[in-house]
Amino acid sequence: MSEITTSQDEDTVINWEAQYERQLSINETLTKESVELKKQLANLQGDYDSLKTSLQRTHADYKKSSEQEFRCLKAEIITSLRAIDLCILASLCTEKQFLTHRARNFRMRHVHQIITNEVDRFGDRKIPNYEDDF
Repeated sequence: MSEITTSQDEDTVINWEAQYERQLSINETLTKESVELKKQLANLQGDYDSLKTSLQRTHADYKKSSEQEFRCLKAEIITSLRAIDLCILASLCTEKQFLTHRARNFRMRHVHQIITNEVDRFGDRKIPNYEDDF
């Protein structure tokens, strides 16, 4: 009630100087808080930018390395399949070369061993065994 005083004839007098001082101190406080918040925002923006750059770099490195691993794995699988194909071709009878059952069985066991080794090397899944009728 110090800013508003009442006289005997009910005229209101406002203490403008006290209100100005109070509002000035509030404005200074808010200005200081605003400057601090801007500094914190700038720091957070810098942290965000560096983290984003770091994550993008990590993602790019991971993508590059995984693509390289995939290409290597694919090349090894293709090489293995070509080797198996050559073994199978060598096991087939041609018009000029006839295989005995013993020679054919030996070659097919060899092909089976190559396939088993490749499956064991490349995966943890097992191929089910099938009993053929022939």
